[in-house]
Amino acid sequence: MFNKKKTVVAFDVRLNHYVNNLATNGRVVFETVDLNEGKGYDPSTGIYTTPASGMYVLYWTILTLPGKYANTSLLVNSKIKSWNHCNDTVSKTHDECSKMTV
Repeated sequence: MFNKKKTVVAFDVRLNHYVNNLATNGRVVFETVDLNEGKGYDPSTGIYTTPASGMYVLYWTILTLPGKYANTSLLVNSKIKSWNHCNDTVSKTHDECSKMTV
C-alpha cells in the first residue's frame, strides 16, 4: 500500500472591530488569527498564499451596520473569483451575509 504524507492546510481569521468606509478595492486585514495551519495567511497584509497545491474551499461572513450595505470580493491572483453583496438599507437592522467558493 502507498503511504503518502498529506499536507494539512486550514486557516480561520476574524476582525476585532467594525470596518467603515473602506476604499474601493480596499483590503480587509483580519488581525486575529485563530488557526493558520500551513502558514498561508499573512496577518500583516491580509493576503493568503496557498502553501500546497490542491482544491481550496473558502467561506466568509460579513455583517452590515443598520441601514448600511457592504460588497466583498475574493480575489485569486488579482482577479475576482467570487463576491457577495449584503444590503440592509431597507430593513434598518443588521444584515448577515455569507459566501462559500471553491
